[in-house]
Amino acid sequence: MAKIQGFTTINDKFETLVDKNIVKHDVLSEIYIDKGSCDWDLDLGTTIHQKIFDYKTEAAKFDIIEDIKTVIENSPYLKLIDIQTSELDKGWNFSVIVSYLGEDPEQWDIPITEESVQAFVSNGTYPLNEE
Repeated sequence: MAKIQGFTTINDKFETLVDKNIVKHDVLSEIYIDKGSCDWDLDLGTTIHQKIFDYKTEAAKFDIIEDIKTVIENSPYLKLIDIQTSELDKGWNFSVIVSYLGEDPEQWDIPITEESVQAFVSNGTYPLNEE
């Protein structure tokens, strides 16, 4: 039986998501949402939008890591184990190791590039990297 259930229209499909999938959906949405852009919660989101359009610096990368850490650590369902980064042409990939409610850790790849940020802004899609 599902412990958590939610609904989404992400990627242009109406779906019911349960447990780890809804938590992942919510975390990724918050990471890609520009802080201050949601009328119902001005604190929702991150400042990644501003950082990704600055020069690709180590300071920007570390600020993005802090944003990702904050979002994950604020989830009562997840435990952050590690974050590793790799360079992309126009940004970074953040390989995040998390544990959902004490289950075995798993890796989520979160690409932060101009394209991934713009895709979310323009049509609400983000790379789920689902199995």
